[in-house]
Amino acid sequence: MRTKVFTESDRRLLERWLEENEKTRETRKLFNWIRQNTPQLLADLKLMNRVITELKKRRRWRGRVVGGIEFGSASRHAGSASSRTRRGGTT
Repeated sequence: MRTKVFTESDRRLLERWLEENEKTRETRKLFNWIRQNTPQLLADLKLMNRVITELKKRRRWRGRVVGGIEFGSASRHAGSASSRTRRGGTT
């Protein structure tokens, strides 16, 4: 099972593009990869959300998403795959 969408190198390229508008051949490859893989990724996140919801119903869910401060809970994260909330923000 793959747990990360981007490599560290991918993240650096995308962050440079967002912050400095630096566009390279590798950045363009990433854009194409994102376009091609977004439908499957969203479908996988929806499935993950359904599983988390069922685990909660069965009282078998104990987890929280570990990592960035923008994730309040795993169910909120998985339930809103396209819009993440930041601390103090709204969806």
